[in-house]
Amino acid sequence: MNPDDILHYLGSLDNIFTYIRTIVAERLRQDMTVQRFIEQFIRSKSRLNDSILCWTDFSAIQLRYIIDFYEMFEEIAFDQVLRAYIKKEFAEEAYIPRDRQRIIEAFCRATFEKEKNHRKTQIN
Repeated sequence: MNPDDILHYLGSLDNIFTYIRTIVAERLRQDMTVQRFIEQFIRSKSRLNDSILCWTDFSAIQLRYIIDFYEMFEEIAFDQVLRAYIKKEFAEEAYIPRDRQRIIEAFCRATFEKEKNHRKTQIN
C-alpha cells in the first residue's frame, strides 16, 4: 500500500470515529462491521477515502476491533511514511546499544518517579 493510501485510510478512520462518538450506543450492534456502519450512519461519504468500501479486508472489520486496527495502521503509517522525516541524529540507529539502554533507563526512572510522586500526593 502506498503512503498516500495509508494516510487517507487513517483520515477515514478519524472520520468514522467522529460519527461513532455521536451515535447513541444502543443503535450500534455488537457485530456491526465498518461497511454496515458507514452505510447506515454516514450520509456524506465525501470525507472518506474513495476506495474504503472496496477494500473488503477493511470494510469487514467489526467496530469492536476498530481501535486495534487504527493503532496498527498508525504504526504502519509511522514506519512507512513518517519515519523519513525524523532527523537522522534522533533515529534509534544513531545510538550504540549501551547509549540506547541508558536513555531507556533514564526515561523509565523519570516516568516512574513522576508516577510515584503523583501517588504520594494523592494519598496525602
